[in-house]
Amino acid sequence: MNSKKSYWISAGKLTLVQRVAMLFFGVLNFFFLVRMMDMKSYGVWMLFISVTTLVRTTREGFFKKPLIRFINKLEGRERDRLQGTSLFLNLIFSLFTSVLLLAISGFLVRVWDAPGLVGLFSIFFVTNFVMGYFSHYNNVLEANFQFSGPMVANTLKNGVMFLFVIYFFFAKTEIDVIILGYCDLISTLVAAICMFIYSRRMLVMKALWSKKQSLQLFHYGKYTLGTNISAMILRNTDIWMLGWLISPAAVAVYNVAIRITNLFEVPTMAMASIIFPEAVKKAEVNGKRAFKDLYEKSVAVILLFIIPMVMAGLIFSDWIIWVLAGDSYDGAVGILRVTMLYGLIIPFNKQMGILLDAMGRAKLNMFFVIRNALINVVLNYIFISQMGTIGAAYATLCTLVIVMVINQIFLNKNYNVELKQLYEYSKHYMLHIKKFALSKL
Repeated sequence: MNSKKSYWISAGKLTLVQRVAMLFFGVLNFFFLVRMMDMKSYGVWMLFISVTTLVRTTREGFFKKPLIRFINKLEGRERDRLQGTSLFLNLIFSLFTSVLLLAISGFLVRVWDAPGLVGLFSIFFVTNFVMGYFSHYNNVLEANFQFSGPMVANTLKNGVMFLFVIYFFFAKTEIDVIILGYCDLISTLVAAICMFIYSRRMLVMKALWSKKQSLQLFHYGKYTLGTNISAMILRNTDIWMLGWLISPAAVAVYNVAIRITNLFEVPTMAMASIIFPEAVKKAEVNGKRAFKDLYEKSVAVILLFIIPMVMAGLIFSDWIIWVLAGDSYDGAVGILRVTMLYGLIIPFNKQMGILLDAMGRAKLNMFFVIRNALINVVLNYIFISQMGTIGAAYATLCTLVIVMVINQIFLNKNYNVELKQLYEYSKHYMLHIKKFALSKL
């Protein structure tokens, strides 16, 4: 087996294991939390998670992709300075976002009727700094094509959080959002220590700084930053508007469906993590020609996993909601039937963004995602106002469809991407899967 195939197989296995583990613990935490907390409290916790996830995703866009893009082009002291500069900026980002969240926490409490957010953001002030180190160690490992450390550390983070939840459940101890905030802090600290152990030989321990490289990271990162902020607004507009226009309880019901829909994130995000470092390398050699090949093949592979999941979700939606959330959340069944359809569209849009960033067109991708977010904000306001909670699901689905149509026109014109090739690649991969399955019988 050549090194290229070895990279894709080993990276694919580790990244997929990481995503499956995160999903596994996420579902288990959800299963117990909805039985331990009332709808409003669970809705408040979900609003907090959505805001802090925005911070974490923004951090990834601002630091991870720029570091991966530039670090392998440098050697010696210049390489060390780039890494040190990235860490310094990462910690400045932690300070800025923590202060900002504390400043607006009172406003969010009033808008969402979400008591407890002020206390949660106070705890997150510390968690955010720990996450700065965790994120930097992760970025250094992935920039060096090392995926075992991120897999172990991220699995550990989610596993520790699950142990806290399961303890409180069986001990029949009262749990509230503040306790969950402290649990999140401890699990993040444990994971950061684990990530340090894996990355310590690659880390630059000296406090190095370069104005030139700081500007280089900033000027590339500002576009991926804009992209990730817009993507998270796109992703969370439905939740935030439900909290504003209806209540945190509506957020809780809607989140039940979204949790299940997140199954689609496993193959999509695993492929995204693997494809970005490889796409950066291919873009240096093949330019635009690499885009068509990587896009068509990656989307075809993802859809092979997702289509059966969508079909199963549509057929067994009632049973899935009952098993995971119980009778109290039966109102999520209709929402789930709509959100399940997201999985058929997300890969087309997600992979386009990943590859545009890899090809050095981060600015263009940022504008595309801002456009998508604006469409989603408008549609969510209209649909939720007219239809209630399920309107959020229809609004996001309509946004995804509109964006997909616009994107495919762009891809066909600029990169000669053809949807019919997805069918050909799918048949090819299915044949290999069939042969592999028959060889094991």
